[in-house]
Amino acid sequence: MDGNYAVVRDLVCARATAVIWLNYSFPIVIWRALSRTLRRALTREELFSGNRESLRMALFSSESILWWVLTTFYRRRRHYRYLFDTKPSSHLVYVEFRSPTEVETCLASLARTAKGGITTERQSLAPDPQP
Repeated sequence: MDGNYAVVRDLVCARATAVIWLNYSFPIVIWRALSRTLRRALTREELFSGNRESLRMALFSSESILWWVLTTFYRRRRHYRYLFDTKPSSHLVYVEFRSPTEVETCLASLARTAKGGITTERQSLAPDPQP
């Protein structure tokens, strides 16, 4: 599952084995939202069912994804910090990445492990946290 769909969280978490939180900084999140939105609007890329983003809606609408990031980022971050700290679903593995570099390191490690075959060692999904 991708996203912040609280209405289906219990249903999804009951069937999941892990939760991965891309807990990136605000500058990374807003930059990615802005660059993705501009690319889609300028190229008229189809999102789904013929829908397309426009610069007018992206920049001047209260329904803009950019506005949503600006108004919900810190509240959602606090909420997800609480969920990760309390681990409401004890059967899940919780993994937090704080930067794209951490994700790339993890994926490279998983790729090396996959090339080396099955191992009996328990592999960590995340790099050691920075002190």
